[in-house]
Amino acid sequence: MTLDLTLVQRAVLKLLCLLMLAGCTYGPPVYRGDIENVALLGDGRVAIGYSQSVSRRPTGLAAWPDGGRSLILHDQFLVALVDPAGRTGEIARYENEALPGSGAIRVNWFEADPDHLYVTLSGQLSTDLPLRRLNQTRRIDLNGREIARFDMHRELAARGRDFGAKHAGVRLVDARGTIFAGATRNGIREMWRRDANGTWTLFARFDDNPSFVGDDFVYRLGDYIFARNWSSGEVRKLVYFNPSTHQSETIDPGEPALAHSDYEPTISASAGSGRKEIHIMRDNDRIASITSDARVLDRR
Repeated sequence: MTLDLTLVQRAVLKLLCLLMLAGCTYGPPVYRGDIENVALLGDGRVAIGYSQSVSRRPTGLAAWPDGGRSLILHDQFLVALVDPAGRTGEIARYENEALPGSGAIRVNWFEADPDHLYVTLSGQLSTDLPLRRLNQTRRIDLNGREIARFDMHRELAARGRDFGAKHAGVRLVDARGTIFAGATRNGIREMWRRDANGTWTLFARFDDNPSFVGDDFVYRLGDYIFARNWSSGEVRKLVYFNPSTHQSETIDPGEPALAHSDYEPTISASAGSGRKEIHIMRDNDRIASITSDARVLDRR
């Protein structure tokens, strides 16, 4: 009797599995290609960070109980250059290393390093706590050749710092790939220097008002505003906040770091509402539009 019951149980279980497999279905493959972000180069070209994916939406039991998960068949990012006439050329392509469908790409170009792009791939790597994240930056030349690869979040964490500090972002200062990045440790704000070989050096601690003016990092610490030359390391006092009078006293009125230059409009590029359109902006006004070549961007 025990044997018969076991055979019945097996038969029922097999039937249930077949029914579930029959009910777990997916829709047809759907392609999606989108401009994630763009960066305007000094020669008028635009670098594009582009995402490509092919997925199948769950149907039937596969969508139960909360809509289910799509099957991801293709998940890649590419970098392309587009000239003002719309001529488009792919220069690099990367697999999404984050969880399927959760990755992102960002492309940056810096005037101080005109022959390279900085491509950051990010996304969530796990669903378990603590969450693991991908945040990897590649320095590539304008032909797509990789020069270096690094993760500033992880590298600063190895030095006991959290990446980022209020009002202090990331600044690239020369064609060698020297980067300055804000960091925090126990609430103390810091500016760190990363040389192209991966060496990190604590550059300055500050309380507020961090900015780069020419070759100087300008910041407030205590009762003074200082300027520190990022190349030589020379430190100069610019302003003294007198606590007894509650007044600020300029130490050297002729100090170049205190001079305010005439306003210059910011020229930039942004992705348009269409998936392949790029807008060239002067401040908040559109001054031109470029339509990239979809045949290149959507090639797989």
